[in-house]
Amino acid sequence: MDLWVANSRALHGCIDEMEKIQSCLTKVLYVVDSVLLPNERTLCDRVFKGVSSPGDFASTVVCRELNICLVRIANHLATILEYEMISPVLIYRMIELLESSLEANSKNYKNPSLGYVFIMNNRRFIEVETKLNGLGLAFGDDWLHKNTTKFQENLELYLRSSWNKIVDLLKVDINQLEPSVTVELMKDNLYWFNEHFDETCNIQSAWPVCDEELREQIIKSIENMLLPAYGSFLGTFEEFVGKHAYRYIKYGMFEVQDRLNKLFLLRE
Repeated sequence: MDLWVANSRALHGCIDEMEKIQSCLTKVLYVVDSVLLPNERTLCDRVFKGVSSPGDFASTVVCRELNICLVRIANHLATILEYEMISPVLIYRMIELLESSLEANSKNYKNPSLGYVFIMNNRRFIEVETKLNGLGLAFGDDWLHKNTTKFQENLELYLRSSWNKIVDLLKVDINQLEPSVTVELMKDNLYWFNEHFDETCNIQSAWPVCDEELREQIIKSIENMLLPAYGSFLGTFEEFVGKHAYRYIKYGMFEVQDRLNKLFLLRE
């Protein structure tokens, strides 16, 4: 009986101690998320005023370090077997803070597309860390599935935000227009395609994507969206304009692919 009482007291003592740790960590993480990170973003904006890429990159690195810290703390807690009755509660709370942090900080980017890339970067990191450290049970299958779904949603939002306008320039209803009008419209659309494509590639070549697999996945998604539309447009354009079409075509199919393969080259 004495041994049972002693063990019971020890167990309650461990739980009480873990609850104190949980409360402390929750408060610290709340302060980091609601005070420190927003102030860090403000500081980056002031230091790199007028130059968006370095400021966005610096902010991305800071936020990424917080997420690394959160995932590693969850990993350590999940391995402390004697606290397994309480650690899932703390881990769940940390996941909530992590997700709210991602969503809040993604809104700080002036370019919405970069905000979507920021979320994809961090969600891919979480996915990799959970697999490497065997955290599937701690995070739960439902959350891991949700993470994959959220990642895909942000990929679609990124494509829509960055590339929809460019792809729309390649859509011309030739059946509704006179041939002469079609030619002029296609020339005009091709000009603006070249302008927007150049601008987007120049900007996004300096965006950070640290995971090569993620980089390839995003580029492949762009190719699937852009290349068929561009190839079809060029075929129709050459048919209508004739032998002088080359004067207006800045990029062939291989040149477009080459530009896309130079996206997201900045490394953290």
